[in-house]
Amino acid sequence: MMFRKLQSNVVTLVAAAVLLVLPSISSAADLLVGWYEFGTANGEYESGAGKSADVGAAGLSGTVVGGDGNRSAWSSTDGFFGGSAFATGAGDTASDAGTPTANGAMTVRTLGGDQILSVTVTNSTSDSYVYLDTILFDLTNLNRGDVPDTLTLRYASGDLNDADNTFIQSATNLAASGTATGNTFSDWTDFGWSLASLTDLRLSVGESATFQFIASDAINTGAPLGLDNIALTGTVSLVPTPAALPAGLMLMALGAVRRRRK
Repeated sequence: MMFRKLQSNVVTLVAAAVLLVLPSISSAADLLVGWYEFGTANGEYESGAGKSADVGAAGLSGTVVGGDGNRSAWSSTDGFFGGSAFATGAGDTASDAGTPTANGAMTVRTLGGDQILSVTVTNSTSDSYVYLDTILFDLTNLNRGDVPDTLTLRYASGDLNDADNTFIQSATNLAASGTATGNTFSDWTDFGWSLASLTDLRLSVGESATFQFIASDAINTGAPLGLDNIALTGTVSLVPTPAALPAGLMLMALGAVRRRRK
């Protein structure tokens, strides 16, 4: 009986110590990386290195590249990433002094290779895990009926355990309805798509993940959709050190001894 009690206590101590050193993950997602400024000349960021993130958490980096590049005079003017409470930047909202600045937007269309817009996030920290949560964006169909009718999001490639080109979510009837309204410079429709359907959402140090927006089903292959205020949300948590488990066990053992003496 004494051995069983001791065995039970040891198991309890080990379990508690493991919980002590596991990375703590906040239930509220933070802004990991975001883009809201897309250049001063049309056609930028269609290829090459792409556009680096405008804002983000310390130690994280990201790029947006592809589609038909940017349109410098286009913008969603609400000043937030998707439907979130995360603000973009000065000069990007209608509440700023005067008229908001046209900070540019990215576009996708079904002509040639212009239908794919890639969004990459990289964990460039030295000591933390990154847990992905949601991708945010503003979208417009320019109030036209000949733009791509479907926009699909997929996990394209990277260090997640999910297979390349895994489907995540899509929006349909973009050209035929008010699913994504707005002109070139107005308050575009807000979107926030959860990444929870993926089986792996953690990026370890040095790892990255690329997601792709894919436009399809357009009457006019040259007519684009506009995307602005693109962001990824999630949490950043310190990686537990190997020395943390023995330390946790020691603390728990001392606590147990003190309780027995009382």
